[in-house]
Amino acid sequence: MEFNHIPLEKLTVSRMNVRTHGATDGLDSLAASIKAQGLLQPLLVRSVADSEGFEIVAGQRRFLACQRLAQDAPVEPLPCLVLDAGDDVAALEASLAENLERLPMEPFDQHEAFAQLVKRGQGVATIAACFGVTERLVKQRLALANLTEAIKREARKGDLDIADAQLLALATPKQQREWMKLYRDKEQYAPQGSPLKAWLCGGEAISTEVALFPLAEYPGRVVTDLFGEETFFDDAAQFWTLQNQAIAAWRDRLLADGWVQVEVVETGEYFRSWEYQRTGKSEGGWVLILPHRTGEVVCHEGFLPLKEARRQARQAAGLEGEAANDAPKATRSEVPQALQNYLALHKAAAVRYQLTQNPAIALRLTVACLIGSATNWSVRADRTSPHNPAIEVSTAKGAALDRFGEEWATVQRWLGDSSDQSLVGRGYGEGQTAEAFRRLLELSDEQVLKVLAVAVAETLVAGSGLAERLGELLQIDMRRFWKPDETFLDLLTDKEALTRMAAELGAAPSSKATGKELRGLIRRRLKGEGCPPTADWLPRYFEFPTQGYTARPVSEARAAYDQLARRGSGANPEAEDDAVFEDEETDGWAEDTDEAGVEWDEAA
Repeated sequence: MEFNHIPLEKLTVSRMNVRTHGATDGLDSLAASIKAQGLLQPLLVRSVADSEGFEIVAGQRRFLACQRLAQDAPVEPLPCLVLDAGDDVAALEASLAENLERLPMEPFDQHEAFAQLVKRGQGVATIAACFGVTERLVKQRLALANLTEAIKREARKGDLDIADAQLLALATPKQQREWMKLYRDKEQYAPQGSPLKAWLCGGEAISTEVALFPLAEYPGRVVTDLFGEETFFDDAAQFWTLQNQAIAAWRDRLLADGWVQVEVVETGEYFRSWEYQRTGKSEGGWVLILPHRTGEVVCHEGFLPLKEARRQARQAAGLEGEAANDAPKATRSEVPQALQNYLALHKAAAVRYQLTQNPAIALRLTVACLIGSATNWSVRADRTSPHNPAIEVSTAKGAALDRFGEEWATVQRWLGDSSDQSLVGRGYGEGQTAEAFRRLLELSDEQVLKVLAVAVAETLVAGSGLAERLGELLQIDMRRFWKPDETFLDLLTDKEALTRMAAELGAAPSSKATGKELRGLIRRRLKGEGCPPTADWLPRYFEFPTQGYTARPVSEARAAYDQLARRGSGANPEAEDDAVFEDEETDGWAEDTDEAGVEWDEAA
């Protein structure tokens, strides 16, 4: 390699230069810098066979900037380092290295450049080491070769998000063609974003991490997600056939081990710990196996349903024949299930954020969870999902979720994590744990406590008694995080509660008013139509713990809170558990559903 000054007219851009997009971005500012300071870094060039000219391997943008300057005034010969002729690999590596260090290259430019190096005999590890990138990045870019040309064109044009293109690279050519048909058909829906992964995996994206059976037994295809660092089963039905067989075998082993009863709960049901009491194996305790829709299976050992515990107590006292007469009359719940979900998500978001501001409380909660083997201490992030799209939109707009997101992003940066996954419960094993531990050792105690607070907040179960207790302890005023919206008003169905809400807002509703009329009255009072607007109204449902407007039971969250309170006071936690009430089921969109109601499923 030799140094030389070469006239502008003898220089051309080499076909080995890897940047095909973005080369002209920011040229005006670069030209101004070169005009003021001169060309501070030489170009990397090589001679052109059978010519006196030279082609530029690295420095395309500097060359183009000098060409732009030459339109106004002559430009002095440019400083150049001349490569030995014929060394294509060195030239390509030099071009790629330079461009990776400057303006971001498009993924497809990187893909084509890496592919050229592979064709010339360079391995993945060599390419990664040469350019200071991970082998995973190299594999990700090379994987784009699996895309059909039609998808590549859409991604290059910017019409298709690169993240979706990367997911499609995991698909078979047939799947890609089917997806393109949907994409081009204006009347059809082509899945994009998170639904795309589920579409590629036959409706459910189930990670191989949750399988209870050897992967070698799976007859289908395992999809490797280079971009999300996971592997998935391509056929949910085939997965569940094997998973259910493994669950059945697990059940048999537990029974053989001496457990009185082992129940496999219906997939998707939740474990409500307040509906059970701790009971050891020798005292007749049960085991509950809960398969989640994600494929994960959780086992709870040593519990007995309260109903069964009371039955056994009556039987022991010789009162079994009177059991049927002991059951209290069902009472309709004041708050319907959809509204409970709405309240739980909004209030949990506020509690999670406040936990990040109170690391000392989070520390004590962590220790309590370790001691008590808390239900959610597997460890995994809470998976409570909105009951309908309207609730999802409402919670997404909440101030608490935004503030928690800011704290979460800060912690992710400290840990050197650029993913959008939950902080906890990723299941990457000892390697991930060791890396997280190394990062934590580099942080201050104050920063580690903040990480702890965010992690604990993610595990908090929305709508739980613990969430209510924390909200009370942290003295959360939901006015900081929530304002009345249409979704909340649409979910209100109880006429007695609506009447008292209207009175709380200064109205005098008629006793004959319908639910629709009452909701309309509340809307007008909130907007100030015909009266001064009502500022900072907070329904009793948003207090910690949840308060109601009637003498009837309010919600599962309040029932769970009351049970925790009785335990904390030393009282019998089951003393008042015989209260049975119905829950008013509604989708939140009916005009008048004041009288609708169904009994709670105690086995849920």
